[in-house]
Amino acid sequence: MKFHPGHFVALFGGACAGSEAAFQLANRGIYVAVFDQQALPYGKIEDGLPKWHVKLRDKEEAKIDQKLSHPNIFYVPQTKLGRDLQFEDIVQHWGFSAVLLASGAWRDRPLPVNGADDYLEKGLYYQNPFVEWFNHNHEPDYHHYAYDVADGAIVVGGGLASIDVVKILMLESTVRALAKRGITTNVLKLEHRGIPAALAEFGVNFSDLGLKGCTLYYRRRNIDMPLSSIPEGADADKLAKAQQVREKILTLAREKFCFHFQECCKPVGTIVENSRLNGWYFKKPASPRGGCSRCPARSSKCAARWSSPPSAAFRSRSPASPAKESFLPSPMRIPGNWTATSMSLPWEMPSPGEATSANPNYTPVK
Repeated sequence: MKFHPGHFVALFGGACAGSEAAFQLANRGIYVAVFDQQALPYGKIEDGLPKWHVKLRDKEEAKIDQKLSHPNIFYVPQTKLGRDLQFEDIVQHWGFSAVLLASGAWRDRPLPVNGADDYLEKGLYYQNPFVEWFNHNHEPDYHHYAYDVADGAIVVGGGLASIDVVKILMLESTVRALAKRGITTNVLKLEHRGIPAALAEFGVNFSDLGLKGCTLYYRRRNIDMPLSSIPEGADADKLAKAQQVREKILTLAREKFCFHFQECCKPVGTIVENSRLNGWYFKKPASPRGGCSRCPARSSKCAARWSSPPSAAFRSRSPASPAKESFLPSPMRIPGNWTATSMSLPWEMPSPGEATSANPNYTPVK
């Protein structure tokens, strides 16, 4: 293929967004250097998904591999912007035509409770490292994180990632409880069958295991949890049906994995004992159904009015609190007058397949 003259783009982040952006540029005859902080360019697909999502992970990783295999794309692994390379240096001294940030949102959003992060790794765990540990702790050379899966844990958050966290807790707790009874199984078998059905094969009921089970606390109503999408501009009937689907997904997950759920609960304070987080203070609206007013058809979000007088805070104790409050990009200092939310290329992009002349100033090495 011939190349677009003089243009070479630096792109940071090689997963879903980064690989697609790189492919679109490369397919138009433009060189792209893709830098990623990990050895492999799969982002949250690699360790944001628990290991039972094998088919989904393989499918998405294959898409990334296909895009990054374009001959105009050059992958640079284990290179982090802000640690190994500085943004200002890249922009001003490396000679790239443009710098594109596609680093994703792999960092967990901190819980909005004063002082909560003081107990990180001391009773408070976030979803990203917790799932990484779950996926790799069985490997002999894995030493990154070490977590104790405690029965009766509290999970704060909502959505599919939170369901994954409670599933990990319940599956690991059940496997360990069975091991104490001399029964050997693994989390993948339990996840496939569901805990009650798998236990039935051993002639055991969940109540026989003596487990409390973890509890998922969500700040909105069960029907507001984004377990399925709501069409844009949905009328009242479509909204009601979508909310019923969400409620059904949550109910089935609870039946299959034996966890507890509390809606309209907002964490407002920590319970600390012996310098470790040992629970949370939660608040509810004055009335779970009255305070959490019904959402209008145009919105899928709960309209809970936490500024209205809430009921007294209640406490919930737990030996561990995995939290999932959605994700953020890694903080990055970008000096100068740069626009981080949008970018226009300093040249007109050719159409895919358009004939372009070779870049005379650069000989890439794969």
